[in-house]
Amino acid sequence: MVCNFLLSCANYLDPTVASSLIDKCDFFQRGTAVPYDTEKRQRPRAKVRWSVTVHTDQGEIKGETLNITVEGALILCREPLKPEEKVEMTIHVPALVRPLRIPARVIHCSGGDKTSSYEIGLSFIDISPKSSWLISAAVQRESGVMLMP
Repeated sequence: MVCNFLLSCANYLDPTVASSLIDKCDFFQRGTAVPYDTEKRQRPRAKVRWSVTVHTDQGEIKGETLNITVEGALILCREPLKPEEKVEMTIHVPALVRPLRIPARVIHCSGGDKTSSYEIGLSFIDISPKSSWLISAAVQRESGVMLMP
């Protein structure tokens, strides 16, 4: 979205600046321009280490968060998950009396080659406003990062 705006303003910029902006954009089939070096997430991530349990059809997988937003989390665990797999996460937030249970979808899974750990990116599915607020408040309390649900 930012890249589309910048490209629409290219006529008003110095030609070398405009050329540089255009070079940093990747045009996809839908005609959307996205800068190569721009973060895809719409919200900031907070680096917190919270214990998680991922509930799958095959059982439970224990792990911990590496970072979290109100829209998803990157976790570290010892077993892989398949992209697009739907799971339920139990997040043990130290500031809360009860853990949060949030449905999620696996976005990506990497690692496992030389280590026995996997980094798994999860997107929360239909997270409740209450859970978003609780994550945001706990992150702000622990790390000072404001997630703004």
